[in-house]
Amino acid sequence: MQYALLEQLNDCQYHSGETLAKRLGVTRAAVWKHLQTLQSRFGIELYAVTGKGYRLSAPIELLDKTRIHTALRKEVAPLRVETFLSIESTNQYLLDEHANGETDNMVVLAEHQSAGRGRRGRSWVSPFGANLYLSLLYRFKQPAQGLMGLSLAIAVAISRALKEIAAQDVQLKWPNDILYQGKKLCGILLELHSESFGPAAVVIGIGLNVRLSEQDKKQIGQPSIALEEMLADKISRNQLAISVIKHVMLVLREFEQTGLDGFLGEWQKQDAYLDRPVCVLLGSNKIHGISRGVDENGALLVESKGQTQRYYSGEISLQAES
Repeated sequence: MQYALLEQLNDCQYHSGETLAKRLGVTRAAVWKHLQTLQSRFGIELYAVTGKGYRLSAPIELLDKTRIHTALRKEVAPLRVETFLSIESTNQYLLDEHANGETDNMVVLAEHQSAGRGRRGRSWVSPFGANLYLSLLYRFKQPAQGLMGLSLAIAVAISRALKEIAAQDVQLKWPNDILYQGKKLCGILLELHSESFGPAAVVIGIGLNVRLSEQDKKQIGQPSIALEEMLADKISRNQLAISVIKHVMLVLREFEQTGLDGFLGEWQKQDAYLDRPVCVLLGSNKIHGISRGVDENGALLVESKGQTQRYYSGEISLQAES
C-alpha cells in the first residue's frame, strides 16, 4: 500500500484523500494512516493542504524490480531479484535465506534499512530512497579457503560500475571501501558461510552513497561523499543498481577462475594509500608505518622499522603528517 501511495504521489501534484482512497480501494482513514507512516518512519516530506490534498515535496525514483531483472537477464542470468520498501538488513535477509536452504544466486535491494550494518558491527545509515543498499548471495564451487582477497575484487567491480556512469578517479581503501578525494563513497561487507571444505556461499553487502543530507553525514560520523556531489548529471538509482550488480556478478564468475590474480593490478592502480604513512588498527593496538600495497592474497603490506609485515584483517587510516 505504501508503494502504491508513493507511485500515486510521485508526480508531485496534489491528490485528495478521497481520490487516493478510491484508486487504491481503501478508506480515507487507511490512506491517512499510511501517509503518516511514510512521514514518521521513513522521513518522507509530504505537503498537506486543506481542500487540495497531499503531495510529495520532491519525486522519488523507487527501485524497479522488473526493470532491474530484465536488464540483468541478458548478461548475468540466472539471478533472482527482490526489492523491499523497508527491511532490517539486506545482508541479514540473505543470510536467513541461505540458512533456510535457498539455492539460487540472489540479489536483494531496499529503499530503507532499519538495522543496516557495516563492518565490525557498526550501523549503516540508510535514509529512505536516497542511496543504494543491496546484498548479493553467491554460491561458489570452491571452499572459503580459495576466496582470499575477494573483497578487493568486489571493490574493483564497483569501481568499474562507477566508471560506467562517468564517476572517474575513485580510489580503493583496503580492505573494502571506495573513496573519492579521501571521503567514503561506498562500503562493502562480506559474510562467508562454508561447512568444512565444502563449497562456500558469500553474502556481499554494498552501501553506495547517491544522495546525503548534512544530517546524514553527521550520523555517519566520518568524512563521506555522495555521487550527486561528484557528478553534474542526475543519477538513476535503477541504472546504477543494474551497473553495480552486473559488474559484481561478472567479477565473481571471473574470480572463480583466476582468484585475485585477475584483479590485483587494477586494484593496485587505484590504491588510495600506496606509499603513504598509515596507522593499522588491530583492536586496541596501533601499528604505524608506510603502506606498500597488497600481496597476491590480498594482505596489506606495511613497512615499519625496516621490516614489511602482512595484515589480513584490521582497518587503516592515514597517519597525521608531522
